[in-house]
Amino acid sequence: MEDVALIVGLARQPIFDRSCGVYGYEILYRTAEGATAASIGGEVGAEAIANALTTVGLDTLVGERRAFVNLATEQIVGGIIPALPPERVVLEVLETVEPTEGVLESLNDAVASGYDLALDDFTYDERFKPLLELARYVKVDVLGKSPQALAKEVKALRPFGVQLVAEKVETRAVFNTCLDLGFDYFQGFFHCKPEFIRARIQQTNRVAVLRLVGELCKPDATVAQVEQLIAQDSGLAYRLLRYVRSAFVGAPRNLESLSQAVAFLGFNTVRALAMLILAGSNDKADTEVFHTGLIRAKLCARLAQLRGVQDTGAYLLTGLLSVLPALMKRPIGELLEPLPVSEDIKEALTGQTNDLRDALRCVIAWERGMWEMARYGGLAQEQIRDAYLAVLTEASPWLAAWDAAA
Repeated sequence: MEDVALIVGLARQPIFDRSCGVYGYEILYRTAEGATAASIGGEVGAEAIANALTTVGLDTLVGERRAFVNLATEQIVGGIIPALPPERVVLEVLETVEPTEGVLESLNDAVASGYDLALDDFTYDERFKPLLELARYVKVDVLGKSPQALAKEVKALRPFGVQLVAEKVETRAVFNTCLDLGFDYFQGFFHCKPEFIRARIQQTNRVAVLRLVGELCKPDATVAQVEQLIAQDSGLAYRLLRYVRSAFVGAPRNLESLSQAVAFLGFNTVRALAMLILAGSNDKADTEVFHTGLIRAKLCARLAQLRGVQDTGAYLLTGLLSVLPALMKRPIGELLEPLPVSEDIKEALTGQTNDLRDALRCVIAWERGMWEMARYGGLAQEQIRDAYLAVLTEASPWLAAWDAAA
C-alpha cells in the first residue's frame, strides 16, 4: 500500500459568469511529491482529492459556489466519483483523458447520478464526440488565439448544447472578445489586471474615500477624524451602517453616531470596507478583486506572523493595497502618492525587493497555483497551505456579510 498523498498545495481560481459574478472555483492542488491535479493517479490521486474536499471542506474552499475538480483517467474509472457531492462538484475531465470504453461507462454513470461534466482545455476532434455528448461545460484555452480561430471553435461546439468556458483570459480585451463570441463563463487573471484609463474620471466620492483610507493609514488616527471623513460620503456611511447590522449579531441595535460604528468595527475593517467602495462600479469582478485583496492582506500578515514578526500591520496593508490599481484603474505609484504609508510599503508595491514584497510575491504565486514560486522565508509549503485555508475560513463570513449589505 502506497503512502497517503498529502496535499501541500491547495488553491482556488474563480470562474465568472457573463455579468462578472463568481459562478464557481476550480480547485488547484499539489501533493508533497510534487504531483499536480493533472498528474495524480490511482489511489494516491483519490486520497489527495478526498483530503482536499473532506478534510479541508468545500465550505472553506468555495463557500456556496460550485467546485470544479480535476479528474484524470485513473480517478474516473477508480470508483472515486460517488464520494463527491453532485450538487456541489463539477467533474472536470482533463485533456489527457481518452474516451475509452471504461471512461465512458464511468462518466455515463456519473451523469445519470446527477453530476455535471466539464471538459478541460478542449480542442474539437471527432473522436472526442462521445465526451462532448455527456458534457455540460467545455473549457477552451483562449490564450494567444485570434478572434477568428476562437469563432471557429465556438461554431464547432455550439451544436452539442454545451456551455463554453474561456480559460486563460488574461486581459479585459480578451474577455470582451470572448463575451462577444458568446462564451458563457470566464476564467483567468483578467479581473486582477488593471487597464489604466488616462482620461480624467469624475472622482467626487472616490476622492473622499481615498482620503479616508489615507487617514486610516496614520498611526495617530482618531475615531473622531475618521467619523468626519465618512460623513463626507453618504453612500459610504449607509453601507458602513448596513454592514454593522448584517455582519455582527452583537452589534448595537440603535447606533447614535458614526463614531460608534467605527469604534465597534475597528480601523482595519473600516479601511477594508473603504477599499471596496473604491471599486466604484457595478462590475461584479471588482467585488472579486476586493475579495482577493482581503485574502492577500490576511495571508501576508499570517505568513509574517509565522516568521516571528510581532507587528504585522504593514504586511496586511501591503496585501490590501496590492489590488488598488485594478480597483481604481490607475498605476500604483500614482495611487500611493497621497497616502501616508511607509516607504517600505511603497517599495514593496512598486516592485522593489524587501520582506513585504517577498511575502506578497509568495501570496500571489500561491493564489495562482504557481507552487514553485510560492516561497517565503523558509516556510514549508504545508505551513503556507494551512495559513491560506485559515484565511479563507476567516474571510468567508466577512465577505458574505458585505454581499448582504451591498
